[in-house]
Amino acid sequence: GTGELLRTVTWPPQVRVLHHWRNRGKGAALRTALAEARGRYSTVMDADLEYSPSDLPALLAPLRNGESRAVYGTRGFQAHSAYSFWYVIGNRAVTFAANLINNSWVSDIMTGHKAIETELFLSLDLRERGFAVEAEITARLLMRGVRIHEAPVTSRSRPRERGKERTAPRAPPGHRAPLRRRVASTPHD
Repeated sequence: GTGELLRTVTWPPQVRVLHHWRNRGKGAALRTALAEARGRYSTVMDADLEYSPSDLPALLAPLRNGESRAVYGTRGFQAHSAYSFWYVIGNRAVTFAANLINNSWVSDIMTGHKAIETELFLSLDLRERGFAVEAEITARLLMRGVRIHEAPVTSRSRPRERGKERTAPRAPPGHRAPLRRRVASTPHD
């Protein structure tokens, strides 16, 4: 798995690899990483390499030039890059719900390719443990009035045979997170 791969690579001195000894979910992984973040910007890229690291400069550019404080890599779901029809529909439904609740327009809230000012990212007080953290990040940013910049990114969904774990039971938490943040939080939570 990913842990084995990370242990076999010789990393440059400025790279620190952090581990959880058991899978605690994406939200826990993000909180652990953010607690150790040292740079002005923090990026998120799923470890399965569905996203191309070559897209990172496009995500960082709007941050560096002061255009935005948060940038999302937007996937253009195509026949060759989408996991399945129902996955795309589920993603669009979660995104639609978040936009409706927050009176916003973001095209892909569940993207795993993001760049955000580290100070802002740390202040979000993320609580979700699993993939619903993606919707939580968006809800908390929008509630603070942060305009999310979007940049197109390359993504190629891997098949279930290669470890893809997306299933219908994962969808409801993604739907609940934007609503829970909107109802339960103050504008500057």
